[in-house]
Amino acid sequence: MSFWMKLGIEISDLAVFKNTCRNQDIEYHANQDSNFKFRGAPVEATLSLKGVSGVGAYLTREGGGFKLHMDNDTNYSRFSNKIGANGGRLTRDYSVGVIKKQVGASGGMVNMVTEQPDGSMLMRVSTM
Repeated sequence: MSFWMKLGIEISDLAVFKNTCRNQDIEYHANQDSNFKFRGAPVEATLSLKGVSGVGAYLTREGGGFKLHMDNDTNYSRFSNKIGANGGRLTRDYSVGVIKKQVGASGGMVNMVTEQPDGSMLMRVSTM
């Protein structure tokens, strides 16, 4: 059985999010229809796997940022199967991208990013 959920992460930097999508072969399709809504929220974009038809996720505008809605069943959804449940690698790599950008903007430097066996990321950061 399939079920769509809204993930808890708030997307605030669309440039980093689009870059993360590109790096994971996810196509970001900006919405051109101002009346298009998903679960009552305006749709900013739809996401799909490169070369695969059908929507894998919706990015909606909510409050001051964006929320990702996706089918969370990795057995049913090819999108979830590729990136993992609860946004998996997509939301993790987006978070890493935001941290790298913010560290760089504050004069620091990310020296190392290592994926751990559980899928989490270990980052070594030096500040000036």
